[in-house]
Amino acid sequence: MHTKTIMSSLEMSRLTEAHIDERLLREALASYILTIIAGHGDPAPLLCNKDPFAIRSMSHIRKMFPNSKFIMMIRGWSLCLPLNYFPSYHHKGF
Repeated sequence: MHTKTIMSSLEMSRLTEAHIDERLLREALASYILTIIAGHGDPAPLLCNKDPFAIRSMSHIRKMFPNSKFIMMIRGWSLCLPLNYFPSYHHKGF
């Protein structure tokens, strides 16, 4: 949503007329995301987001939360696909 708003020249000109710039949009979106995160459970020192599609928005997420650190964890390929997709592969755990 944020990218589409910034990309649209008509919307950007309307926002500029209203004295709303990209920094303000980014701060508003960051505040919204923090509100959602806070409502999902007890406060914790670390946030783990297991949504694989978050990587698509990583450049925006980095701008919204500049002091954050990101770790990309990749599961082994054999555990990501159904085992019946590779009928000749037999995992020792099964």
